[in-house]
Order: sequence, then structure tokens, then C-alpha cells
Amino acid sequence: MQYPINLGVQVQGLTPGANDPRTYLKNLKASLPYNFRYAEPPFSSDATVEVPDGPITADEALCLASAVLPSSWQITALLNYVIMYEEDQHYKSASRYYRAGEVVDQEPEKSLAPLTSEDLGEIE
Repeated sequence: MQYPINLGVQVQGLTPGANDPRTYLKNLKASLPYNFRYAEPPFSSDATVEVPDGPITADEALCLASAVLPSSWQITALLNYVIMYEEDQHYKSASRYYRAGEVVDQEPEKSLAPLTSEDLGEIE
């Protein structure tokens, strides 16, 4: 909570134009200033990520990635890292979800209570 992720940070290292989704995700992971964990999704053979010319924020880059994912996948911005898996999961500590190119904001739940083993179970 002391060092939350910044979805407005500009991402360097993404190639403008049509990108293979697997290469795009690899470059995005390398370019973000925080951890981005993901499973390798199946993509159709004609799937591409169109990266615009000029600066792009992490938020925009994640939205572009979600637009080419199968509909059963989501990208979740947690307090200090981002995950991408095949799931329709609600996380207490999430601030934003990306599904099929759409963004859903959420206010992360905050508590002053000590962490329990149940709390830690969501961060596998």
C-alpha cells in the first residue's frame, strides 16, 4: 500500500504498429516498472495488437492487451502489481480490471486489521 502501482506511467519499449500478442506481452512485462505476472493465453492466428505512435501509458497498454484476449480472460491491477489469467475473479485489493478492451474501476478495500492467512491466500 505504501508504493502503489501507477497506471499513468508512460511505457517505453513497445513497437508502434501491428504486434504479435505474445511478443507484445513479453515487451510490456519488460517495460513496466512493476511486476506483471501472466499465463500464456491462446490467440487466434490473426490476432495483433495495434500500438499507436507516440507515448502510451501502462493503462492504455493493458487495455490494448485485453482487447485481443479470449473473452474468459482478465487483467487485474492490484495494489502493487498486475496479473493476467483466465478467470472472472474479484480481488479485494484490485483497483482496475481489463476485460475485452473494457476497463472497470474498483475502489480497493482497505483495512487496518492485521493480515491473516486468508488475506494472503489471494496472492498465490
